[in-house]
Amino acid sequence: MLEGAYSELIAMPCKRYTMPLGILALNPPTFKAYKGTGLSRILEESPTQLYLLAPRDPSLYWLSIEHKLEDLIEWTPCPKPDPGMGAWYRCTPEKAEDRDEYTLYKCTGLEHLAGSPPPYSRAHGCLVELMILYTKLRAGVKLGDPKCYARWLEWCVTRAAPGREDLASLASKLRNLIEGLTS
Repeated sequence: MLEGAYSELIAMPCKRYTMPLGILALNPPTFKAYKGTGLSRILEESPTQLYLLAPRDPSLYWLSIEHKLEDLIEWTPCPKPDPGMGAWYRCTPEKAEDRDEYTLYKCTGLEHLAGSPPPYSRAHGCLVELMILYTKLRAGVKLGDPKCYARWLEWCVTRAAPGREDLASLASKLRNLIEGLTS
């Protein structure tokens, strides 16, 4: 992870649940669990090991949001890392600070388990940012002009991956969902 920057991963506690999660690479890494999300409830009930996936295919983030990724992973009850999906990490979440909208956690003992991270692509970055925008709006976070930003991000995905109609279609779907949430 690039120190001092957010890395977008897919979080998996030792329960059949997945969720995209931004981890800020500090020493130790930190993340926010927004109140009312499934991950926030799970961490409040029983803090446990947290598995993190840096997926090779950015559409896995969407499968995680739709809770369909759980069906592609072997659970024992923790997720079994599949190196073909990307890079897998594990840490222990420790509550650091409680705020009105979120709880800040430290991700202690972060260790690499398997696989290698995907190479960076513009399409990956823009699609992930579009999903972050969607999930923040869905969680009730107030943002400036999300419709305009969503349209630009959709263009970015389409432009950066001209051979991936599946990613362009997903970007369009997300833009429509964002516009629906802001109207």
